[in-house]
Amino acid sequence: MDFRLFLDQYLIHPHQFSTPALFLVMLGLWIVLAFEVWMLVDVLALRKVPRNSRIAWVVGMFLIHPFVAMAYLLVRSRYKVIK
Repeated sequence: MDFRLFLDQYLIHPHQFSTPALFLVMLGLWIVLAFEVWMLVDVLALRKVPRNSRIAWVVGMFLIHPFVAMAYLLVRSRYKVIK
C-alpha cells in the first residue's frame, strides 16, 4: 500500500478547513475548557460538598470532562445553603 495514499485517505489536512470554521471550533473548545475549570474551582471551593463526594467529582471531571461538569452544574444546587 502506498503511504501517501494512506495519508490522503485517513488524515485530515489543515488546508481542508476554512479559517472561520477553524476559529469557531477553537472558540468552542476554549468555552468548554473555561466551563470545566469553573466547575472544578466551584467543587473545590464549596465547603458544603462532603469530602468523598468532592473527590468523586474531581476525578470524574478529569476522566469524563464536559459530561461530569454539566452533571455537577445541575446537581450543585443541593449543596448550596438556602438563605
